[in-house]
Amino acid sequence: FAMLAVLAVFPSIALFISIHADSAIAQESNESSAELPVMKMTDLIRGTGESLELLLRGKLIYESKPTAKATVTITLDYNGRRQSFEATVQDDLFEVWLPINRVPWYVVFVHASDEAGNLGRRSAIPRSELRNLARTGLNLPMRLPDRVIEVRTRYEGQPISGSSVRIETDSGESYGVTNSAGVAEIGVFREETLYSIDGWNDAGYLGGFSFHSKVSYDRNSDQHDVNLVRTTSRTVKVVTVDGKPVPNVALQVHASTPEPNYEWFRAPENAKVMTDENGVAVWPWYPMLDKVHEYVELQNDQWRISDMSASTDTYLLTLKPVSKRKRITGYVQS
Repeated sequence: FAMLAVLAVFPSIALFISIHADSAIAQESNESSAELPVMKMTDLIRGTGESLELLLRGKLIYESKPTAKATVTITLDYNGRRQSFEATVQDDLFEVWLPINRVPWYVVFVHASDEAGNLGRRSAIPRSELRNLARTGLNLPMRLPDRVIEVRTRYEGQPISGSSVRIETDSGESYGVTNSAGVAEIGVFREETLYSIDGWNDAGYLGGFSFHSKVSYDRNSDQHDVNLVRTTSRTVKVVTVDGKPVPNVALQVHASTPEPNYEWFRAPENAKVMTDENGVAVWPWYPMLDKVHEYVELQNDQWRISDMSASTDTYLLTLKPVSKRKRITGYVQS
């Protein structure tokens, strides 16, 4: 009972599972969709406190014989902070031990792909279902995508090749790179709902849009343009209330076009900066626009923002330590 109670109080984190083929070695044919054996919770958890881990198992279900060995990567996401874990794969089965008490849980996303072009998707799995999913295992059907989204990156009307492109749906994120014509083609499933499309490149160009913005974009269209803008750097200085620098603090700067539309520029994949020993960090993805709506997101559990001010090219954040919480154990008597 005590172990079940611990698992039932997962706070909120997003878990993304991406599977990519890395070999053309043929596997043994396994056309059966038989479910994995149900396991006891006592066999699926190990450790205590912050070191507590949960075993997640899965099986890739093919209509015919799979032709490639799969690599499985599980990525924990909490408020934009991500940590990836490599799963152990044997034939079409995979498993991985996940830390469940270090950060809060939210939902689970499952992505799969192989060299033959097959994809597997699973929409957001709420935390209330995660414990049972660990017991029963995850069966993931693999099939070819039935929709291809064409994304064209442009700067001042000209195509930009070599740009990274990201499509976010209700099943997670998919990535591609534009060709010499500035076009990337990314496969999805028709039942997925498009959330946003973004693009960026190493030359410092950034752009994108959300289907939830005040500007109208057609989710049913298979062709979309991403207009890129040039970016510059923005310095962030982080201090305590008594003026001392705060090192080793991760943060992101969020920026958008001004009102009334507020088109947000999403940062590139895994983009974040860390303050140095002087409490200074430089954010390199600040859009060069006449007017920008902006704020700084602190990605640290030990500090909170007490005050923030901005000059032409610098933010000054004043932080206060977060009050430490203590866990109290006791008994309820009638």
